Amino acid sequence: MSIQIVIKPSISGALTVIGLMWLVDPAQALTFTGTAAGQFGLPNTSGFESDVFLSSESGGVNNRLTWGVPTIESFSSFVQFDSEGSFSTSVDSIFKVGNLTYRNGTTFANTGFDGDFPLSIQLTFTNPAGLNESFSYLFNILNTDNSTGDPVQDGDILRFSAAGLSNSSFSFEGTNYTLALLGFATDDGANIINQFNSPEGDTATAGLYGKITAVPVEPPEAIPTPVLLPGLIAMGAAALRKCTQAPQSR
Repeated sequence: MSIQIVIKPSISGALTVIGLMWLVDPAQALTFTGTAAGQFGLPNTSGFESDVFLSSESGGVNNRLTWGVPTIESFSSFVQFDSEGSFSTSVDSIFKVGNLTYRNGTTFANTGFDGDFPLSIQLTFTNPAGLNESFSYLFNILNTDNSTGDPVQDGDILRFSAAGLSNSSFSFEGTNYTLALLGFATDDGANIINQFNSPEGDTATAGLYGKITAVPVEPPEAIPTPVLLPGLIAMGAAALRKCTQAPQSR
């Protein structure tokens, strides 16, 4: 945003401010409102069986991913997405997309998984009305071997794959936008981190934060000049000069 001040000289020669105009980038002034929902998919890895499954919880659809056969004194692990309700945000402003709950149980080896799993976030807009878009992301689970006896150090880690970016976008008023996920926070977004640690044998909840941002426009590719063309032109010019300078026979 910039400010333009219009100044006009008065009859006495003094400068008089006659107008004040606020110049606002239309994209920055745009406000998006709506709701967000999340759905998980099965891990992008082979080798797991019925110990990994999806379920619909708290009004969501496939919003919980559960894995692992628990030991006698523990429980299975799961990660769950819950909607924050409605959101209101402007372009490039950070907002809370939803909440992630991560329960980290102690499970038998080879009953869970390590690696990536998908999360799809659906934005249903009330402004602009009728605009709906789904964004696909990859998350990653890093399981620890529980070797220290410290629940925090033995905690498993939930983190982004592909830096929280999605290839999906939507178009509004000639501009393409996407939802970029930034990270997790437990303090209303004051300190956003790029991974989420749930202590062993415990359950933790954190907000998932992101922003709606314009998709960068790539400049058009320059038309390459043929490599031989300058040389051919120079050779042609030299040949022409030689012909014009050659003596005529009698």
